[in-house]
Amino acid sequence: ADLSILRRQFYRGIFLAYLAFAAFWGALSYTYRRELLPLQRYITATVAFLVVEQLFVWQYYRLLNNGSHPGVAGVYLFVVSALTALRNSVSLYLLCLASMGLSVVRPTLGSVTGRVRLLAMFHFVFGSCESQTGLCLTYVMRLLTLCLHRYSLGSVTIPIESSAFFVLFFVLPLSCSLTAFMTWIMYSLHSTITDLGARRQKYKRTSASH
Repeated sequence: ADLSILRRQFYRGIFLAYLAFAAFWGALSYTYRRELLPLQRYITATVAFLVVEQLFVWQYYRLLNNGSHPGVAGVYLFVVSALTALRNSVSLYLLCLASMGLSVVRPTLGSVTGRVRLLAMFHFVFGSCESQTGLCLTYVMRLLTLCLHRYSLGSVTIPIESSAFFVLFFVLPLSCSLTAFMTWIMYSLHSTITDLGARRQKYKRTSASH
């Protein structure tokens, strides 16, 4: 019980910190709304999304601490897992765009933005399916175990993460999309730094290198 209370207080603090930062960032964005660059608009939307995500995480642990109905907490857990997958995809999407020099080296990336967005969508789908399927199977195993215990028949244990089906259809595609993102980011960052060096833009090159 003490651990659940600490978790609730911790995520409430994280939510309030995100909310305060979002208010500060939103005020700045509104003040300079006519001068915002495309990457800054993406960051603004991401900050708003992070506030919503942390709100759901805080509410989930609050429901657990208050002893609410398991079904309600289960719905919140599914929503939180989907939001976590979306957060990971958005983070990789922004990192990839930044490594390509959007709004710093180039005002637009053209059709490349659509390809990066498509990869982010695939990563979100794979990540969401991986987490949601794992949760569904876990709940099914718990339900079966409770039924078997009720009739004194033992328990059920299935290593979900090591099953061939789970690895082939969920873990492997997620790993491939993550590898594609990381490779693309490293290649784009190297190209951007090289391009800035050729243009003799030392300040931007130093910023990109760090």
